[in-house]
Amino acid sequence: MAVMKILKDWQYPLVFLFLLVVLAGLYSGSFQNYFFSDDYQWLSHAVLVDDSISELFLVRGRDFNPLLSFFFYLMVKIGGLSPIFYRVICLLAFAGALSLFYYILTHYFKVRKEVGLTVTLLLGFNVYISEVMLYLSTFVYAVTMILFLVAVKYWLDGKKILYAIFILLAFQVKETAILATIPLFLYEKKWNNRFFIAGTSIVVFFTRFFFQAGSTGSYTHFANFENLGYKIYFLLMYPINLSPMGFYLWQGVIILLVLALAFAYFLRTNREALFFGGLFFLYVAFFAFLPRLSSKYYFYPAFAFWGLAGLLGHHLYEKHKALRFVLPVLLLISLLFNYPAIQREVEDYRILGDYSREFVQSQGEIVKSKLDYTLPSQELKLPRVSKIELARVYEKIYQRDNLLKLLPLRQKSLGGLITPLNLVPFVHFPEKLVRWQDIETTPGYFRGKCTISSLNE
Repeated sequence: MAVMKILKDWQYPLVFLFLLVVLAGLYSGSFQNYFFSDDYQWLSHAVLVDDSISELFLVRGRDFNPLLSFFFYLMVKIGGLSPIFYRVICLLAFAGALSLFYYILTHYFKVRKEVGLTVTLLLGFNVYISEVMLYLSTFVYAVTMILFLVAVKYWLDGKKILYAIFILLAFQVKETAILATIPLFLYEKKWNNRFFIAGTSIVVFFTRFFFQAGSTGSYTHFANFENLGYKIYFLLMYPINLSPMGFYLWQGVIILLVLALAFAYFLRTNREALFFGGLFFLYVAFFAFLPRLSSKYYFYPAFAFWGLAGLLGHHLYEKHKALRFVLPVLLLISLLFNYPAIQREVEDYRILGDYSREFVQSQGEIVKSKLDYTLPSQELKLPRVSKIELARVYEKIYQRDNLLKLLPLRQKSLGGLITPLNLVPFVHFPEKLVRWQDIETTPGYFRGKCTISSLNE
């Protein structure tokens, strides 16, 4: 009895540890993978926060993420620029999001624990959301999900002020978090609660606008209507952990229709399904308008779909106890199919990281050879580097025929990979704090001013 009491009291921390071990086993080969692409933007700005706190409040394209920037600053202070440290952080964030998902399902929506754990593991096994583990810049999606689920927990506990605080935090990390309040609004029965959710969302929105001082990262010019039908189709299939490429179009449509009818019928007697269903279709609709799909966009819809699956699975389990024999089989099948696919994704990002490391180190040596560190500031000219080598690496990745990835060849960068703005502070950390300011950009070179703000003798 004492053992059972301990297990009951510690079930949620134990589930977190269990998920941590499972994910560590799935992604163990990724811990030495190096940084790539957008990772340098976040890390280099985090390095510069010691020089100017304003780095936290910069608007970068559509991105304004002061809280996320602060997280990266803390991580740089604690772990430096060690890749393994950041892989562990991504692991903890993913396991934390999954644990909260399990907690919400089993504690508040009363899903049976074996059903809740099964759908949580099926969600964690989904190779189509593996980018959240393998690409540091997508760490934002796991953090936002954690903050949103904590907000939902406090809402269901009736603690409205704490709900408002965590929604505000989630929105400051990623602006798309505000969309998640709409299904919660629909789920609520009482109009006074609905007014509070709506009012909080409006206040949170204008709070972010105030922080940005009117300089907003707009999605309006970013919307793209090309291949909209196919993007919606992919966004419906991948979160379910089904590849659209594995079916004829008509077969995939039939699968989706069957699932839609099942959930629609289930919705008649289960109001909780309205929350997860709204979350699913809202994010599918939103991400479908982005120009290109990436596996990070499947993260939110995947949580929503498997929340629906958990509710439906609980409903069926109560009527058919024999389902307990089906759950382990589902897990085994999912693991057998997804583990090799995840390992191929790990290898893809290892290839990208290895090229990235060599390129950044070589460019860093060029920068260091040109700088006179006895001067507080000086102009520096860096020759442009051809993007051909990076394009060849991308072609190698494409030929491996794994998941499609957003692999940019950046125009205003060295070799299509990294800008001088991000390269200069990154390669000098932790010995020196050096800032680059653009002066002139031509087809042949970059010219900028390097300022040495601090020396660690």
